[in-house]
Parts: sequence; C-alpha cells; structure tokens
Amino acid sequence: MSNKNIYFKKPFTLILSFLLIWIILFQFVLEQNSFLPKPLIVYNSLSDLFNIYQLPSNFFFSLGAIVFSIIISVLLLYFLKYYLLTQNIISEFILSIYKLKYFIPGILIGIFLIFWFPHSIYIEYIFLTISSFIYLSGLVINEKDKLGNEYVVSLKSLGVKDNKNYAAIKFKQLLPLLENSLIIFHLKLWAILITFEYIQNAWGLGTIINNSVQYRDLSTLFSVSLLICLTIISGNYILKFLFNRFVYWE
Repeated sequence: MSNKNIYFKKPFTLILSFLLIWIILFQFVLEQNSFLPKPLIVYNSLSDLFNIYQLPSNFFFSLGAIVFSIIISVLLLYFLKYYLLTQNIISEFILSIYKLKYFIPGILIGIFLIFWFPHSIYIEYIFLTISSFIYLSGLVINEKDKLGNEYVVSLKSLGVKDNKNYAAIKFKQLLPLLENSLIIFHLKLWAILITFEYIQNAWGLGTIINNSVQYRDLSTLFSVSLLICLTIISGNYILKFLFNRFVYWE
C-alpha cells in the first residue's frame, strides 16, 4: 500500500476508532460525566441542531466561504503568476503583507472588520478570500528564489528572452510545493473561518459553536465539532484529488 493511501485512510480510521470508544465508554461505562455527552443524548438532540440552530443553512454558508475563497485565490494566483514571480511593486507589496503574519495575527484584522461591519454577510467571504490569496501568493513569492534555474538557463541558451515564459516555468516548479501545502492551507482557512464566525456571532458554524458554549449545550458543541472535523478531512481528499487530476507540472 502506498504512503499516500495510508495518509488518506489514517484520519478516517482515527475518527471511527474515536467514535467506537466514545459509544462504548460514554454510553455504557461512564454514564454520568461532564466531559463528553452520551451518544443517545447526541442522537436525540439532532432535531434541535436542525430546527433551532439551523445547521443546514449555517453549514453551507461556512462551506461556501471556504470554497469561494479557494477558487478565487487560486484563479488570482494563476492569472497573476507573472507579477508574483518577477521583481515588481506588486510582488514586493504582497510579500511584505505576507511577512506581517509573524508580527500581526491575521485574525486581529478580522476583529476590526467585525467591528466595522458587524452584521455584514459578505465581509466574511471577502476576509477569507484575501487571507487565502495572501497566504498562497506569499508562499509562492517567498519560495521562488530557492528554485533551481536549470530550465530558465536552457531557455536563455535557446535565445528566449520573454520574462513571461520564465515566470511560467517557475510557477510549474512551485506546484509540488503548493500540493504539499494544501493540507496546512485548508486547515488554516477553517481555523480562521471558525474564529471569525465565533467572534462575529452572525452566521455559520462558528456561530453555532458560540451559542452552544453560551447555553452550555455540550451535545451541539460535540456534534458540530465532529462535523467540522469530517468536513476538513473530506475537503483534504477533494483538494488532493483535484490537484492530482487537473494540475500537471512535468
């Protein structure tokens, strides 16, 4: 079995093992506890999750923010690759913002956006898209100087002097790095999203978590947390599949 198949199966194996232990331990052994809810209570509270907490609409709102931000940022990365991989004011500006993450947490900017636009349903999508694009483009700009120049030198020896061709070659060389960064990138997006929604407390899964904490609703908190974990794992599968299916760098 390949390492890639092992990698994909391991998260689901861990989730299934956890659920099995949870059912046996907390349903039949530790019947009275405040650590995790009993499986039967979680099952009986599912109707409240759908009717009171409006899970479907909030889930798809959060998922839409993730999908939208990834699609837009990837398209921008592709169409702006020449400006990102050459020395110019755009690449320098994006790199300087990217490096600010070491000094200013991105969610701090999100807090100000929440303060300025407390009830906006669009600000979340805008903030997540900008964060996604800055992360991906900053990663590309930061790593481009570490690449080998064998292909560029070969083109120059053939008399090709078009900087756009050089940028296209560098972009192809950076694609394996982007593939390896997909999991961390996807996880960071969800962390930013849930934190933003939790603070704004208007829409999305973060809002459900906020309300469940306020009302001490352990069953809802557990169910939503499990749903987020499964969604992230499934999203990693999909991202890997799409990357390996449609992206080529040979």
